[in-house]
Parts: sequence; structure tokens; C-alpha cells
Amino acid sequence: VLVLKLSALGDTFLLLPCLKALKQAVGPQGRGEFLCTSVNEAALQGVPWVDAVHRLSPSDLLLRPGKAWRLIRSLRARQFHLALDMDQWLRITPLLALACATQRRAGFRSSGQHRHHLYHASVRQSAESHESKQFAALLKKAGCSVAVEDYGGFVARHGLYGAKPWRKLAKKQALFHAGCGGKGWQREWPLQRWAQLAQGLKADGFEVRLSGAGAREAGMNREIIERSAG
Repeated sequence: VLVLKLSALGDTFLLLPCLKALKQAVGPQGRGEFLCTSVNEAALQGVPWVDAVHRLSPSDLLLRPGKAWRLIRSLRARQFHLALDMDQWLRITPLLALACATQRRAGFRSSGQHRHHLYHASVRQSAESHESKQFAALLKKAGCSVAVEDYGGFVARHGLYGAKPWRKLAKKQALFHAGCGGKGWQREWPLQRWAQLAQGLKADGFEVRLSGAGAREAGMNREIIERSAG
């Protein structure tokens, strides 16, 4: 089975329970492989249910088509029985699924697109259901009979990325991560609301800490500290 997901690092983390179920479904003699890009490749590091990771550079499709075609041809030669397109919006992934797997293809039926016409099975993409539930629904629609675990606690439960289960602390703590990365600023909550939440939690006996990456998020954290009076 080939899983296709070229974007969304966070969504790739949400796919982890599906990858485990998929590996269990294909059995020890089967293989579950993944086609990704540099955007989400890091989420697949050390995941025990992925037998191979193939990285596609989107720029190759336009600037170095020969290189991209060699990758696609090598994937097609692996004779995948199923291509699972876990991208909801990209229009290139149904074409890649078609190029890489001729037997069966499954993916999302997204509003305003016609991508699902290239699939043998599809699930309607919906804003009313959590992404992890939609991924599990597509896996089931594609024929996987293994139950998919809930995402909550999954990473710590399986010791992925060095995570450990929560332990009971003597003092209540809250960790804020206000930034959404360099390209996710549209989803960020106003800093004044973070400051108000920090004040409310502190009044309830919480110790509030801040997390971030890079100069931009460090600046955001300084502003939260100032607006919340420390």
C-alpha cells in the first residue's frame, strides 16, 4: 500500500494511528510505504509502521520533470495494490495515485473539486468532523478492517519521538505555544487573548510557560508576557 500525503505536517502526525492500523492489516509480509515532501517528512522519522519513505520535490514536476518521472516510474514498478491519497485539497495527488497504483485508489471527495473521479473509493471531506476521524473513515472505506486507535495519547503511548506519558505534577502547569509556524499566521489566536487566558489560569493556581521557535515566536512570547503582567 502506498500512502500519499504531500503537505500539512500536523495532519501527518494525525495519520499515525491509521499507519499502525494499515500495517497490521497488510500483515508481516505486506508493506506500507509513504510518499511525502520535505514539508512533512520529519513526522515519519522513526515511525515503525512505515516500511519506506519516498520524498517528492514538487519543484521537480515543473523544473526537473525527468527526475520526478524516474521517481514515479520506480514507485509504479513496485506494483502497489492500493494508493491511499490522504491529501484533501491538492489536485496533483490524485494524478500521482493514478500514476503509481493501477489496481485500487482511495481518497477524499472535496467540495468544489472533481478529484474523486480518479478513485475507486472515496469519503466526503467535511469541516464537521475531526481530521483524524476522517482519515480513519477513508482507511475503512478502502477496505481496512483493523480498528484505528484514537489519536489522544497515541504518541506517548507508543513512545514516538521520545515522548513519555504525562505524570502527575505537584503543581498545575500550562504550556502555551502561540505560533503556527512561518506560513500559518492566519490561524493564530490574538496575543491579547493568550495574555487574558494566562491571567485566568494563574488565578486558578496554574504556572504558565511559553514555547516557540525562532525570532518571530520569541517576540510573540515577549508580548504575551508584557500583556499578562508577567
